[in-house]
Amino acid sequence: MLILGDILVGAMLLYTFIGLLFAARFITVVAAGFNERSQYSGPFFRITLVPGAMLLWPLLLYVEFRGRPSSGPPSLAPSASANDTAHPDPEVTG
Repeated sequence: MLILGDILVGAMLLYTFIGLLFAARFITVVAAGFNERSQYSGPFFRITLVPGAMLLWPLLLYVEFRGRPSSGPPSLAPSASANDTAHPDPEVTG
């Protein structure tokens, strides 16, 4: 049981260390690309980003490499073309 605890503590320390390195890079380089206003932000604003960047570094890394969607989150509503298609059975209306 002690070995499992050591492995978990080591994994948490590794996650935190990688998060700290990523947060340092994020607040100096990447944050300005997410929002135009953050380019001109002061040091106190950037310091407030550090805990979140440390915690969410895998997600932020994924978003950074994949790219942000330009049109916002995907819509859950069916598209117009899906409503215009005819039902295979002509007797069914709708």
